[in-house]
Order: sequence, then structure tokens, then C-alpha cells
Amino acid sequence: MLYCQYFVSGNQGRVKGVATFESYRGRELIGYILQHIQQESIKQGLEYLWILSINEQVAKVYDRANFKSVGTIISIHAFTEVKSIKQIRQGS
Repeated sequence: MLYCQYFVSGNQGRVKGVATFESYRGRELIGYILQHIQQESIKQGLEYLWILSINEQVAKVYDRANFKSVGTIISIHAFTEVKSIKQIRQGS
């Protein structure tokens, strides 16, 4: 019914990949889960809680849940080749 990735590192929390099954959409469930995570991050003493959206459509869902954008992070993952652990250890 609901899916969410929540990571904690040091004094920061990060929410990524919040989603519901299509049949449950429009019920404000994402807002409830984000509020719960926000309350838990306060209990854990986190200084920051980042909620990352993958596109504008997802950002609008977060906006409807009363979370406002503070900026944009541009990132890219580039993988040119895959080395085995043995190759990495040997420096090749």
C-alpha cells in the first residue's frame, strides 16, 4: 500500500522514494507518512530532514502535504566500467 525509503546519517535524515499503490492515491497517505517521519526525526534529535523528489510531479505531492521546496540538487551517476574487488585491490 505504501513505500518509503528513510535514511539517517549523523544528524541528518533523508526521505527518498515515497509512493503508494495507484488504488490508494488521493487519500493523503504520503502526507501522513511524511509527518510521521518528521516526528520520528525530532525524537531522534536530527538537525535536518531532507525530502528528495525525483521529478516535478512528486514535488507537487510533497507540496500538497505542506512540505516546501528549499532548492534544487543536480546530480548524475556515471558508470563507465565495472571492476571486481580483486582488480580494485590490485590497482588495475
